[in-house]
Parts: sequence; structure tokens; C-alpha cells
Amino acid sequence: MDFFHKLAVVTGGGTGIGRRIVEAFAAAGGRVAFLDAGEEDCLRLAETLGPECLFMSGDISREDVLSEFAERVVSRFGSVDFLINAVCADTKGILSGCGYAEFSRTLQMGAAVPYLLVRLLSGAFSRDAAVVNVAFPAAPLPRADRESYFAARGALLALTRSLAVSLAGRARVNMVGPGWTDAPAGDVPETASPPLARAPQPDDIVALVLFLCGTGASLITGQHIAVGGDPL
Repeated sequence: MDFFHKLAVVTGGGTGIGRRIVEAFAAAGGRVAFLDAGEEDCLRLAETLGPECLFMSGDISREDVLSEFAERVVSRFGSVDFLINAVCADTKGILSGCGYAEFSRTLQMGAAVPYLLVRLLSGAFSRDAAVVNVAFPAAPLPRADRESYFAARGALLALTRSLAVSLAGRARVNMVGPGWTDAPAGDVPETASPPLARAPQPDDIVALVLFLCGTGASLITGQHIAVGGDPL
């Protein structure tokens, strides 16, 4: 798949699936800008990818950090072709004593952050832009003591579908819902997600993200696509 000179903006691009997405776009000829809380590993990644890569370190949950990142992206590249929201938080749930602040932060990371980045960057979206929201690996069905994560995941799905309507004709908006993966982020799988015989690998999720950003997905928007048999 060729993304020559296309710009992909990725949150959480320094680790796990987010990092794989950054590397995949760069390998396909694209330019990348990513925001992550990490520093040394992310700087090394940015140096490896060269001058067509912009990295900013910061707390992704902060509005001022997101605003500064968006300003840097637009100032350097001018327009945005793809926005991939690939960051998530999980503060467990009621059995672990998850409080109001922790629960609210998870919702903020899962829904408010993607929303704000779309609002900040939508004015710079190129023709046929695409937004892909990635819900990080989780059990295929809600589990005990994971209320904060699944509340945020549900909010992200609703946000995806609403943005697809609001941005119709300007950008396609879809959501990728991985089941269990072997990526560092997420729990270690006990079994593969049904109905498939194996758990999805990070490259399976990356391939779908790239497809949704490509011309072959020009008529796909407002959809939640499960990888590995995840029914949510």
C-alpha cells in the first residue's frame, strides 16, 4: 500500500500497536507525526524515521499539550491526511476501588482526547481524510473490574459513529476493535478470541488501520470493525 507524502498523525505512537502504526506508515512512504508520553525510545524512533517524522512528548490527557501538538503538526506539514487515535487508559473498576478521578481520566483518554484532536485538526484535513480510532486489546466481552475501560470503549464507539455523520464529505471515521493481541499493551490472553483459532497479532490490526486509510475504503465510514472475532 502506497502512502507517499501522505501525513498520518498518531497518538500513542511510541509503544505497542501505536508504534507499529507509525512504522508502517513510514515504510509505506508516508510522513508521520506522533504524540506520546515517552521520551528516549520515541526520540530514537523519530531519529530513525528521519526528517519526515515529527515527535512531541507530553501528557496526552492535557488540553494544552494536544493544542500545542496540533499547532506543530499544521505549522510543519500544512495538511493532515490521516488521524489515528491509538492511546487508551485503564483504571480498572469497582472491585479495585476505582474512584471518580480515575474513572473520569479513563473516559477522558478514551473519548475526550480523540474528540479534541479531531476538532483541532479537522480544519487541516485534506480531501478524503480518514480518522481511525483504535480501542486497545481487551476481552471480547465485558469482564469483572474493568468498568472504566469498557465505559470508555463504548463512548469511543458512539463518538466514532457521531463524528462520521458530522464529518460526512470531509473525512471518513471508523473504529478498530482488536481482541486479544500479543502487543505489550493489554492483558495476556488466556485463549484466542472466538470464533478464530488464534489471537490477532499487532500486524493484523496495523494492516486494517492502513486499509481504512486507503482508497479501497473510500465508502466505509461510521463502522466498528472487529479483529479476531471481538463481538463488541
